[in-house]
Amino acid sequence: MFGISSKSSRNTNTSGDLRNSHLKSTSPCGSGIVAGSQKVCERLWTRAVEPTYSPCEKKPLKLAVEMEVFPLCAATLEPLGLAACEGHEGLTPAGVLEAVAEQEGSAATLVQDGSVTYGLRHSSGLSFTLEPGGQIEVATPPRETLAEVSSDLVAAFGLLERAAVGRVKFLSHGTHPLSSDEFPLLVPKTRYRILTRYLQSEEQGRGIHMMRHTATVQPNLDVGPLASDWRDAVRLTYALSPLFKGFFRNSFYFQGKLSPDGLERQRIWEGMDHTRTGVPTDLETAENPACGYVAWAEQAYVFHIDSLPEAEQPQFGELRFQEWLERGYKGTHPTLADWEAHLNTLFPDLRLRGFLELRMFDSQPFDRVMPLMALNRGLLQSRAGRRAAWKVVETFRSQARGLPGESDRELWNALLAAAAEGLREFEDSFGLRLLDLLEPAGEHSGVLMGDAKRFVKLHATRWPSALVQSLSSESSSFVRADI
Repeated sequence: MFGISSKSSRNTNTSGDLRNSHLKSTSPCGSGIVAGSQKVCERLWTRAVEPTYSPCEKKPLKLAVEMEVFPLCAATLEPLGLAACEGHEGLTPAGVLEAVAEQEGSAATLVQDGSVTYGLRHSSGLSFTLEPGGQIEVATPPRETLAEVSSDLVAAFGLLERAAVGRVKFLSHGTHPLSSDEFPLLVPKTRYRILTRYLQSEEQGRGIHMMRHTATVQPNLDVGPLASDWRDAVRLTYALSPLFKGFFRNSFYFQGKLSPDGLERQRIWEGMDHTRTGVPTDLETAENPACGYVAWAEQAYVFHIDSLPEAEQPQFGELRFQEWLERGYKGTHPTLADWEAHLNTLFPDLRLRGFLELRMFDSQPFDRVMPLMALNRGLLQSRAGRRAAWKVVETFRSQARGLPGESDRELWNALLAAAAEGLREFEDSFGLRLLDLLEPAGEHSGVLMGDAKRFVKLHATRWPSALVQSLSSESSSFVRADI
């Protein structure tokens, strides 16, 4: 996504057996990793998981956001694409993207797997992807300022709104309040079918809930210019993860039932394949986080081998990547392309991709996303912000308690103050104004009143762009739209 890891900067030789790879290593971590890791770590390095540009290059630190939302039939509030919405032409998640493509003409290109539409790319740099349960993910292109990211987010939701012509409501929540265990795979592309088969093979695992019933918001951040900046930010992000999960909890209803603590999405993710989720062991203290990440990724189970038919794919617990690398599987051996594909099937709290992709946040209310982006910019992209944030982490750990909540105002205020230090280092007045709007998640008005259907009525909207419109320029008055 970002310039430091663009396709043009990658080693594009992704063919051939990894065991016979002769890539030159620029990594300092050769022999310190488990057997078989060195060449994999070399490949990770060529993907620029750790930024490698010269500190003399004055490249701006870019940022972007990915946000998943639940589309609902406006008339019934049922998940879009289920039988309850039949009879309304185009009222499926794929139909919304196809309507965007029709309206935008040559500016938009659909992404399909055979006849299954699962994405759209726009000439503006915006992209849309359908998740297995019909969630729509909006992704902005990398930008230099928060104001640009906000404008992109407004534009993206504007495209969806115009295509939906008032027939769809959008809900931004960590879990689907009205889904059920009978909820089908709404986007049956090949990889989602294979993942479904794999997750169903984990006894008592919650992987299907993860696929079809959860949504996140994912800040993407460049860090630099020194490797030490990047490594510090990686370690800090993992250290901040429990604070982020606590302060940004937003999963109060799931399958029609109340989750009073708002942590249901976290429980779902903690209840599935432990080899690819959470915080990689010892990564915060690893001498080289990128190589530590590689060692962790090698131990994750493989679920998708491109050259095998669906019925021959490995099941849960059957094949770790390192085992595939060393012994092969059903006559196959991993290529560099397989390794890169494997990295993209991992769901840790922080995914390393040459930039930071934070994945621990519940999807947030629409008017809370840009203040969240400002917080992360201040805490992670700035050295001053990181120094202050480490002190917040020390305070939190010294208290030796569970995830923080709305009552932990002192800790919350310290986190905001740390972010403000970082934003002031950037002289980011817009970011500071966004930060002023941020309040911790909690039992806000309406959340715990009534049932799940009432919750959806209160929080779903036809016009999400209106909720971020006032944040789209530095001259904004920050007056929330009355919708």
